Amino acid sequence: MHKGLLVWNIILTVLTVLLVAGILVQNNFISLNSERIRITDENFAKINEVVKEHAVVIGEHAKVINENAELMNEEYLAAIEANQTVMDEMAELVTEYQEVINWNAIYFEEILGNLEDLSLIVTQ
Repeated sequence: MHKGLLVWNIILTVLTVLLVAGILVQNNFISLNSERIRITDENFAKINEVVKEHAVVIGEHAKVINENAELMNEEYLAAIEANQTVMDEMAELVTEYQEVINWNAIYFEEILGNLEDLSLIVTQ
């Protein structure tokens, strides 16, 4: 009977040691996983902060680009309007030159008529 109790005590001791070891291993595993989760959470928080900072910088860049684009559009529009004004003035000048050319043609016809009359008079 002493042998049976001894075996039973050994079995209970081994089971108790295994149970305590299992609990310690499980606690260690839970502790390690909690630490990993905490570190991962901190890393995600840092990544989130960096992404927010990037978003702010990208927003500022977009604002500057839009302002420059607006300035460029205004400059282009001003240049186009100035060019249109110059082209309108040139069209007016071309019209005036056309009128001068038409008057010159009339004067040349008169001069030609006068020369013909003069040549008739000279030949007589």
